[in-house]
Amino acid sequence: KNIVLDTQIRSSDDVEDNLDSLIESIKEKGVIVPVLVVKDGDKYRLIAGERRYKASIAAGAHSIPARIMEDNISEQEMVLIQLIENLQRKDLNPIDEANAYVKYYETAAGKTVTLQDIINTIITHHKDPSRLKKEDAVIITALEKITIKSISTIEKQLSLLKLPLEAQERVKTG
Repeated sequence: KNIVLDTQIRSSDDVEDNLDSLIESIKEKGVIVPVLVVKDGDKYRLIAGERRYKASIAAGAHSIPARIMEDNISEQEMVLIQLIENLQRKDLNPIDEANAYVKYYETAAGKTVTLQDIINTIITHHKDPSRLKKEDAVIITALEKITIKSISTIEKQLSLLKLPLEAQERVKTG
């Protein structure tokens, strides 16, 4: 199904600079992967595909292909879908990716968890998975599958969040 775009965010100030190639691609070929939406009253709420949505508006599109999710999808499931989509982006910097791991873990666990607790859980999962609670093992296994990265790579990436903020900013900017 195609949904009509709300073009109130036409201003170029609202469009990220790094969307230029996506905008050009949409002008040439259209949106190939539909955005995910859920019915919200008489409108639709965007769950995943914000970059495609914004780039479509900037490209002058009037509608965009959309997949409508079930009405009974929970808020937690929506957040997990958004995080999965972000984690699968190719242009995500290592710090933002590590922060997404933390947010994914917390959302899947349904509670706030310290960075060190997540790292400790990952280390335990790597060395002796039988010592973990089942729900922690499920979250870590899902994170491995989503990211298509080894648990040791995820652990190393999370350790970047222990760096001072200035160093994190330098990592972000390459």
